[in-house]
Amino acid sequence: MLEPLTRYLAMGGFVMPALVLVGLLLWTLIGLRMQVLRRGFMGDLIIKTRELFLDPAQARHPAGLLDDLLRRGVDEVRAFGQSSRKRLDLLVLESEQELGRYRKTIRSLCGAAPLLGLLGTVSGMIETFCSLTSMELFSQSGGVAGGIAEALISTQMGLFVAIPGVIVGRLLDRKEEAIRMEMHRAREHLMQVACALEREAA
Repeated sequence: MLEPLTRYLAMGGFVMPALVLVGLLLWTLIGLRMQVLRRGFMGDLIIKTRELFLDPAQARHPAGLLDDLLRRGVDEVRAFGQSSRKRLDLLVLESEQELGRYRKTIRSLCGAAPLLGLLGTVSGMIETFCSLTSMELFSQSGGVAGGIAEALISTQMGLFVAIPGVIVGRLLDRKEEAIRMEMHRAREHLMQVACALEREAA
């Protein structure tokens, strides 16, 4: 199994190791981004907030960004009441910055992969035309057939790396936006709870 793969990579020319590296890095970062974009709990955030207020002794090990925001927000509301608005804004801002982690790098890698493939295409076509000039259909360096193979394989590999990365990246961006909206909703709900607690205390 390794031999055909090695032969395939060799046929693609000098850009193939770089494309493999980009692919590995891209999917590593996608996996890390998936870990970052965890909600942390199932169900509605209002019910979760109520549970946190009713049971302060709940384990303090948040399982995701939204879970962490709620736990810290509940602590702020308990400690500062209505005056916790600015603190909640800061918590949301912190969490939003965390949401965007790895996004730009993933997009850059998705853009770099087809360009590397194009570089391999150009290299293969140069080899093809050089071989045609010297009337060599086959040679040690590849000749016409080798040049065409390099051009096609490097293009294929560039697209193979980029297209799934773009699709998964877009899905993760949509998930990020959904979590961001829930964070703003959580902030407003926590402020409503703070107001209600102060009215009850009065």
